[in-house]
Amino acid sequence: GWQSVKSYRLIGGGGGGARGEARVGSGAGAAAGDAATGGAHTWLFPPEVLAALGRWQEVRRVGVGLKNLGNTCFLNAVLQCLSYTPPLANLCLRRQHSERCGAHGFCAYCEMEKHINLALTRSGGALVPQAIVRNLRAIGRQFRVGRQEDAHELLRYLVDKMQTASLAAALNGKGGGASPKNVPQALAETSDLGQIFGGRLRSRVQCGRCDKPSDVCDP
Repeated sequence: GWQSVKSYRLIGGGGGGARGEARVGSGAGAAAGDAATGGAHTWLFPPEVLAALGRWQEVRRVGVGLKNLGNTCFLNAVLQCLSYTPPLANLCLRRQHSERCGAHGFCAYCEMEKHINLALTRSGGALVPQAIVRNLRAIGRQFRVGRQEDAHELLRYLVDKMQTASLAAALNGKGGGASPKNVPQALAETSDLGQIFGGRLRSRVQCGRCDKPSDVCDP
């Protein structure tokens, strides 16, 4: 008989043996090709830099709270979780994204960066995450201000929007001008957000007689 097992396997991040500066070749094509064929030296964000930001850089006082703007507790919970994720918080405190972002209009990553800088450099009182609440539908069209929503769903959509912004900034900064939608999965996993939050769902079917596994990974 066959047994079905599902597990979550983290990808990207850490050592990987890659050294040197992240690079994208002539446009995104060359780098994408290298990544798709397992090129270990193609990174949109240097893993050694991210590894150094994996822990808090200094001891900080407890940050501020967040005001509920009417059934926004789901949003506040997500913002607090992301604000206290060390590698993301350290990147935002360094304004790593906004310095290279060329987005016009709402950028989820830029707003998260502003929020974390306010939340972690103040102590006491409460912030009003008005800019993010106002652009809730830009994060996911199904979200409505004033209506209770699912925190996990918002987290997924917010991280995805931040990842799209990260890819756009990384690729355009290298002169390729490529669309984030056309970036191969292997290359996308090497962005800063990809290395912090990336993962795949692995479905495994294993033979009960010979123990031979058959794996299928979904992004």
